[in-house]
Amino acid sequence: VLGLDAKNNEVMVGSETALFRKSAIVKHLSWINEFDLSTSSKVLAKIRYRSKESPVEISAVDSTSIEVKFEIPQRAITPGQAMVFYDGSRVLGGGWIESLSVH
Repeated sequence: VLGLDAKNNEVMVGSETALFRKSAIVKHLSWINEFDLSTSSKVLAKIRYRSKESPVEISAVDSTSIEVKFEIPQRAITPGQAMVFYDGSRVLGGGWIESLSVH
């Protein structure tokens, strides 16, 4: 299952490879420490509690959201999931996945 469209009562299905995404938009950001979004930054991101951190590049979309580009496409990330950002083992902050790239 690739996605659900409750409004139109549709289920999107496809191959395993279609579950991988290269980027996401993250909103409702909360930073533990000051973080400069005036330029893009390379950090680590974690989507699931038990998953490994993944190298990403983040850049501001506007004052309330960022675009996250994964070095390695990630499997089955979903709007509504939390994404946490790290600098090594130091937590920088996080937010909620709002939308995904098409592929």
